[in-house]
Amino acid sequence: MNNNINGKGKSALRRRRPYLSMQLYGYFSFFAIVILVILWIFQTVLLDNSYQTIRMSELKRTASTISKKMGDSRFEEIVKELAVDYEICVRIYRDDGKQTVSCDVLEDCVIHHTDSDTINSFFLEAKKNGGLSITAMKREGFKYTEFSDGLGDTIVLTNIISGPDGRGYIVLLNANIAPVSATVNTLQSQLLWVSILTIMLGMVFAILMSRQISRPIAKLSRSAKTLAGGSYSVDFSVGEGCREVGELSDTLTYAAKELSKTDKMQKELIANISHDLRTPLTLIKGYGEVMRDIPGEMTPENMQVIIDETERLSSLVSDLVDMSKFQSGAPMLSTERFDLGETVLETMERYKKLTEKDGYILECDCESGLTVEADKTRILQVIYNLINNAVNYTGEDKKITVKAYRDGDYVRVDVIDTGEGIEADKLALIWDRYYKIDKVHRRAAVGTGLGLSIVKNILVLHGAEYGVDSVPGQGSTFWFAMKASKSDQKEINNIKDTGENDNGTV
Repeated sequence: MNNNINGKGKSALRRRRPYLSMQLYGYFSFFAIVILVILWIFQTVLLDNSYQTIRMSELKRTASTISKKMGDSRFEEIVKELAVDYEICVRIYRDDGKQTVSCDVLEDCVIHHTDSDTINSFFLEAKKNGGLSITAMKREGFKYTEFSDGLGDTIVLTNIISGPDGRGYIVLLNANIAPVSATVNTLQSQLLWVSILTIMLGMVFAILMSRQISRPIAKLSRSAKTLAGGSYSVDFSVGEGCREVGELSDTLTYAAKELSKTDKMQKELIANISHDLRTPLTLIKGYGEVMRDIPGEMTPENMQVIIDETERLSSLVSDLVDMSKFQSGAPMLSTERFDLGETVLETMERYKKLTEKDGYILECDCESGLTVEADKTRILQVIYNLINNAVNYTGEDKKITVKAYRDGDYVRVDVIDTGEGIEADKLALIWDRYYKIDKVHRRAAVGTGLGLSIVKNILVLHGAEYGVDSVPGQGSTFWFAMKASKSDQKEINNIKDTGENDNGTV
């Protein structure tokens, strides 16, 4: 019940989440509104202050240039050029009250159309402020008065400097602040239309982008739901969208193909298991009924048949349990030092009955002293699975060869059969779970398709190397190689060093 409630809660949460197209609309709208607010603030609210700040900066740069150029032979021409370029009126007085330079480029210039008392007030203000003052003036009729609150109509800069002749000079600069109210009204009207166009374009771009992005994603979502329903032939190709969507499409297509293969293999596994379970169970039931109903059939031979078939069932169940363990997580290994060559020999001894009963020819060529550090039980499982696989698929001569030998720093085991071999394009698949080279049982042996997958997982856990060498028509060689134990490696290195010294002496 809790799961049902959680499922309903998650479903309701998904329904509350907005679609990608709606999110894009929201993002574009928010972006457009932020840009427009910034434009309105800078182009209307802050325009007056920005303009006055710019004019003050121009006056200060002009006053600094005049101070540096004073004494230049072209001084008066330079001043006139600055006045014209920046639309500034200039008057320069010597400390004795004599005017040296005058440039009148503005109508109703304050410094050219005012009385001497106003000029003296500018001088006193600059003297009080350390030689530099800036005064904002406001026009009232045909007169200008000092205006300190807010913005004025014109600005007067007064600068007291020393000339190259050692005399003092008073530099008066006047710049008008153009009436920006009309400009603000114009900008507001323009910004209104710009705002409308920006929002409309933002919506159009949002629609186009949502179609470009959300449409292929929606198609992938529908295809994924179809895949979840068990239809593995679904097509994830979208043919549009960005690169990431294309890569997602390719990945989902690959996943669908792999799921299809796994599903097919699982069905084959069920069929194989059904066959493998039915045969021994039928024999056990049949022999049991015979032994129960017919006097004199309670013989050791009949009991042995039941025992053998029970072992087959046990082996099948063990394979399934092992595969389940490997899928749920790597099992722990219980490592110990043992002679792998002797272990292979002992295993081959247990196949004598198979040799005597069914006519198999099992050859063993194993060296001694092949010590390794590994989980002996798991390695025995590897050896059994490889030999059982060879028994199932060896040729008509029923010959199987097992070798164990030293290969450099490794101990290698080869299991060789004389069967039909494996095609090159199938070599990489035989280690996958559920996979079988042919879909019918070769002999009356258990064959779920799990054996080699179990072998692979065990060898990977041990960090061992493994593989198969096969030529169609000439049989197969399944092999694995494990590092020799550390003590054996030292002995190998000593043998190598001794051999090199002997060679050097000779």
